[in-house]
Amino acid sequence: MKMSWIHSSRGAILGVLLACSLVAVGTAAAVSVSGGAPAPAENGTEVSMTVTVEDPFANAPDQWTLRGETQLQDATWNVEVLNQGRLVTRTDTAGTNFSQPLDFEEGATTVNVTLTGTVPALNTFDYENRSAENYTVMHLTQSNGNAIDQTWRSHRFTAASQDARQAIDAAADAVEDAGGTGDDDLQQAINAYDAGNFDNAESLADDAQTAAEESQGGLPIVLIGGVVVVLLLVAGGGYYYYQSQQGGDYKLQ
Repeated sequence: MKMSWIHSSRGAILGVLLACSLVAVGTAAAVSVSGGAPAPAENGTEVSMTVTVEDPFANAPDQWTLRGETQLQDATWNVEVLNQGRLVTRTDTAGTNFSQPLDFEEGATTVNVTLTGTVPALNTFDYENRSAENYTVMHLTQSNGNAIDQTWRSHRFTAASQDARQAIDAAADAVEDAGGTGDDDLQQAINAYDAGNFDNAESLADDAQTAAEESQGGLPIVLIGGVVVVLLLVAGGGYYYYQSQQGGDYKLQ
């Protein structure tokens, strides 16, 4: 009986220690970084984003530097260091990068980084690899550690490239529904898009969509228009004949 109690007690103690260790691991503080990249935007559009760093000294040195980089043009950075909501320091920097020293003795609990700038020009186009048209909005790192190493990217476009992409998207759906009919024009449209020839890409995409839809049993638009014209002529001729006959009857009376 005594031996059984000893084993039971040891098991209970080990269980308590294990539970304590799990709680300790689960609640360990860590640097928290939150923020979202701006929505896709046209070249030359002004965009902005804000990132918040919470608990900057959790699992981090007592002194380190927060650094940021961007591909935005005419970029400006606003960095606010807060201690429980109270402003400690505020720094405004212009350019493609910034650095903000942080010191535990200053009691920083939160760092807000706001970036504003202009979407850079897009010179390389790739329809099938949309991410190749993205740009780096913000890249944050920690100077002497790896608690922070995060990148936010967003898509950029020109007005013409967006119209061409949308036309190709619609054509691709139609070609797929038609079992591949119109695929040659679709591939040429994609090639034209990648070469930056957006007017041609949009025209070829329209041709591909038309061919695909016609193969599904729809009448060509030109043919439909011709049928409508014929019907109108027939109806008009019939009406004219009816009116002439009515006129003749009146005279006979």
